[in-house]
Amino acid sequence: MFQGIQCVVQGADHIKKGMICQDAADYKASEHYGIAVAADGHGSAKYIRSDIGSKKAVQCAIGTVSQYMEDYDRFSRKIRENSGYVLRKMSEHFLASWTAAIEDYHDANPLTEKEKEILRMAGADESSLFTYYGSTVLIAVLAEDYYYGMLVGDGGFVVIDEKGTAGIPIEDKNSRANYTSSICSKNSIDAVESFFAEGKPLAMCVSTDGLIKSFGCEEDFLDYHVLLAPMLNNVENCQVSLLKNLNKRTSQGSGDDISISVIFESGRIADSMELLKQVIAESRARKKVREEQEALERKKFQEQQERRRQQILKDELAEMEKKKKHYREIQKKIDRKEKEAQKKLEEAERLRAEAQRSMEEAQKRRSDLDNRMEEKSREFQESEKRIRSLREEVQNMEKPVEKSIETILKTGTIMGAKIIEKTQKKLSSLLDDSEYEEQFVYGDAEKDDPFFPYEDLEEELLPEKIPFVQPQETVQEESEEVPTDNEEEVKE
Repeated sequence: MFQGIQCVVQGADHIKKGMICQDAADYKASEHYGIAVAADGHGSAKYIRSDIGSKKAVQCAIGTVSQYMEDYDRFSRKIRENSGYVLRKMSEHFLASWTAAIEDYHDANPLTEKEKEILRMAGADESSLFTYYGSTVLIAVLAEDYYYGMLVGDGGFVVIDEKGTAGIPIEDKNSRANYTSSICSKNSIDAVESFFAEGKPLAMCVSTDGLIKSFGCEEDFLDYHVLLAPMLNNVENCQVSLLKNLNKRTSQGSGDDISISVIFESGRIADSMELLKQVIAESRARKKVREEQEALERKKFQEQQERRRQQILKDELAEMEKKKKHYREIQKKIDRKEKEAQKKLEEAERLRAEAQRSMEEAQKRRSDLDNRMEEKSREFQESEKRIRSLREEVQNMEKPVEKSIETILKTGTIMGAKIIEKTQKKLSSLLDDSEYEEQFVYGDAEKDDPFFPYEDLEEELLPEKIPFVQPQETVQEESEEVPTDNEEEVKE
C-alpha cells in the first residue's frame, strides 16, 4: 500500500515582511500508485495571486495524473511503449487544466482595487491574467514496478532507490540566478522536464527551492532525504519532526517558504530499515570523513594562505626596501632640484624687482611726458583760441573798413560827377567869353591848377570830414547796408 506525507511552512522572511505563504504541496496514495506534488508560487509583486496558482497547480497535477492512470494496466503498457509521447501529452493536459482552472477562478474572483493598485505600482500588464498566478510545479509518481516525474521550474526532485541511495533524476535546465521557468509562461510546455524509469524505489520526494537553498551543498541535501527515509515508518512522528525541522531551516537557512511532499510504500520502508540504518551510518561516516577532509583541506588551505601571506610580506618588504632606496634617490634629486629652483626663484625675484623699478621709471617718464603733452595741448588749444579770436577780430574789422571804403568810393563818385558838371558849366561860360579864353588857356603859373578858380566849389562839395566807422562786435551780413549820415548828405 502506498502512503504519502506533505508539509508546508511559511518562510521566516515572509513572516517578517507580512507576506502570505506562496507554496503548496499534496499527495495521493492509491492501490497501484502514489503521487507527490509540490509547487512554489512566484514572489514578485506582479504575481499577485501566485499562492492561488500554486494550489491550483497541485490540484490539477494530481487530477491529471489520476485521470491518465485510471486504467492502470493500459497506462502502464502505453508509457512503457512510448514514455516520451505519453509524458508530453500528460504535460499538455496538465497545463490546459491549470489554465482552465485559473480562468474559472479569475472570472469568479476579479481583481480588487487594492490588487490593481499593486499591479500598477509594479508596472504589470493587467491583460495577462495568468501571470498573476505564476508558479513552479514538481510531480513525482511511484507505481508498482516503474516510476516517472515531471517538473516546470526549480526545486528539489529526489529518488531513494532500493539500495537506500538518494539521487536527482531531473532538474530545470532553464533555472539560473533569480530566473526560473513557470507554468504561466506562453512556452511553458517547452519548459517541461520529464523522465521515466523501470524499478521500484523506496521513496520519491519533491520539494520547493526553499529547502535546497537551506543546505550548503547538494550532498548534504541528499543525505537529508536518506535520514528522512527511515522516519517514514512512523508517519505521525515524521510529520511532527518534519514540521519542526522545516521551521528551523527557514529561520536559520533560506528564509523562504518550504514545502515537501513524499510518496512511498510503507511495507518496503519497514523491510528496508536495517539497510537504511546502514546507509545512514555509511552516510554519516562519509560525512565525517568528508568533514575531516574538509577540515584538513581548510587547514592546508590556511597553511598555504599563511605561507603565501608570509611570502607576500617578504616580497612586500623587499619591494619596500627597493622603493625606499628609490625614494631616497628621488629625494636627493628633489633636494637638488629645489636648490636650483630656489636659485632660479631668487634670480627671477631680482629680475622681477629690476623690471618693477624699470616699469616704475617708465611709468614716471610716461607720466611726465603725459603732463608735458597735456601742457602743450593746453598751450596749443589756447593758441588756437587766440588765432580764432584774432581771425574774428580781423573779420569784424574788415567789414567796417570795406563799408567805409565803399562809402568813400560812392561819395567820391558823386562829388566828382558834380564837380565835373559844374566845371563843364564854368568852362562853357568861359569859352563863350573870349576875353577869358586866352587867360584860361595860358593862365598864370600860380594858376596852373585848372580848378583853382573853383576852390570855393570844391569846398562846397567836399565834406569837411568823412567819418570813420568803428568795428562792431557782431558783423552784419554784406547784403544789409546801413546808410550813414554822410551818405545821406551826399545823396541830397
